[in-house]
Amino acid sequence: MPIMSNQSESEKTNASNVRNDLNLRPAFGSNAQALWFLILVIFALALPKIITNFNLISRADSYDIMSENNGGYIFIKDEIFHQKDDIDILFIGGSVIWNAVDTPQVQKALSEELGRPAKVVTFGFNFNSIDIPYTQLRDLLERRRVRMVVFSIPRLSWTKGPSTLAYKFLRYDENRDVVDGLSPESKISLYACNVLRSPRDLLTLVRQNPSMVSPYSKDLGAFKKAEGMVQNPETFQRFTPPSPVFSSSDLIYSSKTQADFRFTNARLSAHQDHYLNKLIELLKEKKTPLVMLNVPQYSEKHSDKIIELQDWSKRTGTEIPLIGIAPTVLFKGLDEQEVEKLHCDPEHFNKNGNEYFTRTVLPAILEVYEKHATKSF
Repeated sequence: MPIMSNQSESEKTNASNVRNDLNLRPAFGSNAQALWFLILVIFALALPKIITNFNLISRADSYDIMSENNGGYIFIKDEIFHQKDDIDILFIGGSVIWNAVDTPQVQKALSEELGRPAKVVTFGFNFNSIDIPYTQLRDLLERRRVRMVVFSIPRLSWTKGPSTLAYKFLRYDENRDVVDGLSPESKISLYACNVLRSPRDLLTLVRQNPSMVSPYSKDLGAFKKAEGMVQNPETFQRFTPPSPVFSSSDLIYSSKTQADFRFTNARLSAHQDHYLNKLIELLKEKKTPLVMLNVPQYSEKHSDKIIELQDWSKRTGTEIPLIGIAPTVLFKGLDEQEVEKLHCDPEHFNKNGNEYFTRTVLPAILEVYEKHATKSF
């Protein structure tokens, strides 16, 4: 008796179709098509070198292609390439310091202190990075003079290689110092970033980037977010409590205040550490003092210590004043809901906190400027 199959005719047909589908057509219809595809790939990979070697894209173009959602790049470009006057204080860094410093407040106080109009600006942007501020500083100091730079390195995660927006902003090999000393892995990553950027550069070559006014210009580059917690504008409530008052010496790291600080000694990624070293070397070369500003984060609100990554003076072997205030001291007298009103998320101050924090640390900023800023060039 023959063995009966349980497989229906339709199932056999489907199985046959699957086998036929697996016999895929060749990727290319001819050797010529394969050759043209190979040429296209080689061209795409070589494009960053071609653009750089023929100077097809300017440094200013790198600022034009950046979105204002990612930083005050239009404002920063204008300050670097169009303004000429000396800068008294430059605040620079990622979103933590960008949201923390009320730049107009600092400029007003410094003008009163100096008896002349002072120039204070902030170069701020989203995402944690040292490669981007180094490049911005290099662009700026090639064209303008700065008396003091204030930087902040937050206690957040770091990318292993180039920062999140490096593929848009850093041109590979545009200046040798961008890549000199990097590990082979970082050089490859940076070049790969520029392969991703190249189509945008080609668009820049065929049409001019539109001229825009930065929304951050009115606050001298600062980002004063009118947002409540979880970055919600609807929950924002204007809140202006009086700031605690301290002498400048209470806010600056010294033998007197060292017990108020706790250094985590956490290491930066090798890539970002490389650019921190280059940033410090650049400022030394330009004889421009560097100051570190510790910005407390909402998640640290119960800490009675100023939590900082490292003792930067010891780490670099050069004097770098460090300004900070312990969160429990900064927020003393405020309840949990009131502290929340100063923030737009767990890492950043909003407009309320921006003004509150700046009023508190302002005496130390003015003191450090008086002692360390370059008085003449």
